[in-house]
Amino acid sequence: MSDKAKSVDAAGVPPVQVPPTVPAPANGHAHNLTSFPVVAVILLHYMTCGIFSLVWLNLMHGKLPRVRSDDPSAGRAVGFCFIPFFNFYWIFFTYRRLCLRIDEQRELYGLPPSNLRGMATTNCIFQVIPYINGLIGYTIITPIFIGLMQSSVNQLANKSATTAPRATLPTQQTAAPGMPGWAIVLIVCA
Repeated sequence: MSDKAKSVDAAGVPPVQVPPTVPAPANGHAHNLTSFPVVAVILLHYMTCGIFSLVWLNLMHGKLPRVRSDDPSAGRAVGFCFIPFFNFYWIFFTYRRLCLRIDEQRELYGLPPSNLRGMATTNCIFQVIPYINGLIGYTIITPIFIGLMQSSVNQLANKSATTAPRATLPTQQTAAPGMPGWAIVLIVCA
């Protein structure tokens, strides 16, 4: 048989060539993060008075595997940001946890950690101080933080598109001490 005859099946249709893909880790610890232009994130932050960046960063929680029992889902991460008074605590938790989860994924793919937890804390401190947030937080600190965070996510998404993870994350399913989040919300709102 000739090479041409080998590449055609019995019906006369050539086989479809599927590009190789990176296999997902066996225990489901693959992320679903995608690249997005850093400039677009910053411009949308200004155009929506910070609502886009708040929602965009918290939606990333839903694209990351849950390793700990208290890792928030996307809906929980976004929704709790709009509960009065509770959100002062929640933004610190959700932004710092997002930095931790992204750094864990970066480590799996051989990238250095982004070390943005300190910047996340600084951003949150400026967000809870009313007048300082309008002057410095919203205009300077938050755009720097979201730009660095999106850049870190873009590097991770580009690297994971071509490279398999080196290992998998261990699942830590220990129950967190204290009250569940819904109970705290009921107490705060009462």
